[in-house]
Amino acid sequence: MKYSRRNFIKTASIATVGSFIPADILPANKSALQINDNISKIALTGNCGYDTSSVEKALNVNPAVMPLTDWKLGTSLSLTTPDIEKNMLILKEAGIDYVEVGMHSSKDMELAKIITLVNDYKKAANITGINIWSIHIPFGWNFDISLPDPILRERSRQEILLTLKLAKGLGPYQKAILHPSYEPIDEALRTAHIASFRTSMKELGPLVEEEYNVRLAIECLPRTCLGNSASEMMMLVGDIPSVDVCMDTNHLLNEKTEYFAEKLNNRIQTIHVSDYDGIDERHWLPGKGIINFPAVINALVKSGYKGPFMYEVSINDYDNDMQSFANDLVSVWKNLIKGYEAYIKREIEDK
Repeated sequence: MKYSRRNFIKTASIATVGSFIPADILPANKSALQINDNISKIALTGNCGYDTSSVEKALNVNPAVMPLTDWKLGTSLSLTTPDIEKNMLILKEAGIDYVEVGMHSSKDMELAKIITLVNDYKKAANITGINIWSIHIPFGWNFDISLPDPILRERSRQEILLTLKLAKGLGPYQKAILHPSYEPIDEALRTAHIASFRTSMKELGPLVEEEYNVRLAIECLPRTCLGNSASEMMMLVGDIPSVDVCMDTNHLLNEKTEYFAEKLNNRIQTIHVSDYDGIDERHWLPGKGIINFPAVINALVKSGYKGPFMYEVSINDYDNDMQSFANDLVSVWKNLIKGYEAYIKREIEDK
């Protein structure tokens, strides 16, 4: 039988890492690959290994990376990024399709200035073809929705809603990243902060989705902030389906990033990608620190994550040289894909 892409999918009988293997291209003396959990952790049945080259030949692509082919690259940018049209074009031409816009507070910037910058962003995105995926709501005591004091919490609520109102000028976007608290949090008051946050989210989550057609994504945070572990994040949002989770890979100081990804599973609907030393957040390029990115990617693939792969690395380290910045982001992504391929290959060989 001739295996066109259409016939290949039509005759598929065994799913493997986002691709399909027709039974009749499997060697007669080999057993089929099965998928443990969703689509990524590969297990072999029987006593023999399986040569994945037959799959690669049929699809002309390494099946290990097929789930990643739909992930688009993105990067966070400040609302005050200069020459935004020029810099968005650099990103687009380098292969970066999405941006997250770091909004500014009306406390540190005049409303008229924020509106002008938002309009500039929208115009630049339309011209360059860059997609605005998300915004990052400002953080600080004025935005802390976990404050036990109801008057202060209402102040934070109003600041969040004002930010969302201003961000409407960007045009459609998908996620609004929100920190669950500011810091430091007194351990004696932690339970009260958690309760206040949950009360706020049960009201704000549905409101934001209905009014702005955007979903709040609650970001895991380091140190004494709320959401500094998988268990606490589940305590915060586990039974609140109207909000998502943003996993920041360099914020988890109490556990491995892949553990958080495994536990939060498909509640993770957007990510911030950078590396760190395990001591504090650093926002380094992946590979400079200690994070096991193949394992993190594997956990995301298993959860069905569709992307984007959103970097949150400081451009200040590049003296605002957007071209070098963009080139490095793309180069690192290619290296991460190779690392993930090797990770999957080892899993197969170890079975």
